[in-house]
Amino acid sequence: MKKEREGSVLDELTERLVRIHLNRSASPPGEIFANSGEGRLLIYLLQDKSDVLVGEMTRDLNLSTGRTANLLRQLEAKAYIRRVQCSDDRRKYTVSLTEEGRKKAESVYRGIRVYDRSLLEKLGEEDAEYLVRILEKSMKILQDN
Repeated sequence: MKKEREGSVLDELTERLVRIHLNRSASPPGEIFANSGEGRLLIYLLQDKSDVLVGEMTRDLNLSTGRTANLLRQLEAKAYIRRVQCSDDRRKYTVSLTEEGRKKAESVYRGIRVYDRSLLEKLGEEDAEYLVRILEKSMKILQDN
């Protein structure tokens, strides 16, 4: 019974820690984050986002317009995203994942979960809860400033 409870608590904490990753530039090591900006952008698009305006994405991910443009070019070259010019305002573009991009984004997301789960298991339930609570509180403080 205790193992089942611990597993569900760790699952919840892992999800919360993944959300924290999406709001910061540092990323876990490894191939999936050879370019952490690409990983963040892919996961952002994976999270129930379709046909996102480039400006909205830039704001949500707290990126400069130049950095966003570079990331989009890189992801488009890899055929992970498609950009479409808005018909009502030709200055604006929407972005969505291609099927290949969706697969890559899911792979990146799984990689983060494995990394975070391992970290949380090594910390133990009490310290893991404390870590996630403090990180969430820190992110809220940073976002409010």
